[in-house]
Amino acid sequence: MKTITLLLVLAISFSSSAQSIAPEKARQDLQQLKEAIETYNPALLLYNPDFVAKAEAVIEKVNGEISLIKHFQNVSEICVLSNEGHFAIGKWSDEVHEGFLNNTYRYLPLSINIIDNDLIVRIDNSMEKQLEQGDKILSINRTESSQILESLYRHIPADGEILTYKNRNIELGFSWMYYLYIDQPEEFELEVEKSNGERHLVKIEALERDTQFDNYAK
Repeated sequence: MKTITLLLVLAISFSSSAQSIAPEKARQDLQQLKEAIETYNPALLLYNPDFVAKAEAVIEKVNGEISLIKHFQNVSEICVLSNEGHFAIGKWSDEVHEGFLNNTYRYLPLSINIIDNDLIVRIDNSMEKQLEQGDKILSINRTESSQILESLYRHIPADGEILTYKNRNIELGFSWMYYLYIDQPEEFELEVEKSNGERHLVKIEALERDTQFDNYAK
């Protein structure tokens, strides 16, 4: 059992007008985060003896100016390496997340369940309405669902390798997590398998938050 419960609330510290962050600032932020985790999680090396080396590898990847979203991905990845689930990374009003609330981000208009490691459609909030509850998503923009899940797992903190916890968090926020951790396309091509086994390619348009909420209400 871990000897301390760690709660870190991490806010991304750039100016609200910035669209990218200089490599020196990015590496400084990440180094400070790494050191804070080492300080406040005394059982860290017991549960992840490779934390320092892996965190340093993330920091060393920063070799040029990067986007705010990419910096957020690096922050999340280092948090995951701590094998500690008590993190709140950023907040909805910060520069990375605020685009969801102010409708400047257009993102995937779907909610899903994860069943036996498959992505299953729960609610289709798109304009096209071509998906049904229970459809299995085989790929999104030619990336297999299993690869999408693996990418998300690398960015969602949890106590150790508790995938049930990560899966529940992904179910709660799949659409915005896809935007932050996978890609930000204007259109999605989904390969889906229907309940009768038939496979179809479905294209849906990315939508801002308010339109998704309106479609859900309808």
